[in-house]
Amino acid sequence: MIFLIGLSGVGKTYWGAKLASQYGVTHYDTDSMVEATTGKSVKEIFESTGEQAFRHYEQHTLQQIISMQQPCIVSCGGGLPVFADNMQAMLAAGCVVYLKASTTFIANQLKGTAPDRPLLQGSDLVDRLNQLLESRKNIYEMAHYTVDVERQALANFDEIISRCIQTL
Repeated sequence: MIFLIGLSGVGKTYWGAKLASQYGVTHYDTDSMVEATTGKSVKEIFESTGEQAFRHYEQHTLQQIISMQQPCIVSCGGGLPVFADNMQAMLAAGCVVYLKASTTFIANQLKGTAPDRPLLQGSDLVDRLNQLLESRKNIYEMAHYTVDVERQALANFDEIISRCIQTL
């Protein structure tokens, strides 16, 4: 299993789907799975039952994926590694890759979709992303590999994924 982690908007879902197709494995997106299970969008879950309920759904989804014990690539919600023992579970179950980018780059990626992301509401988007990154950085940096999506050559990213694929 390969787990892609990082802030919202860094490209976890894009890369997860692309890599899963390239390597012929299943792709899971934890946010999409939570939405399918609950019949509500992430935003609706936050609004109706709160972040704690969402984190419970998210953890349950992660446990389901890990219990399948099949080769796959998992695009994780931005906060998933930070809560409960999720990061430790992912590190034990497979290869964790932190997709990293500047908050300015991420803010540009999120133009138009930020209103649908509950934790990005309120203050200036770059400021909010900086706050989230600061609070999550130590957990994200526990990953087996880090890929700077702005600066890392695609060949280097492929090499990291190839190393991870060997562990599947």
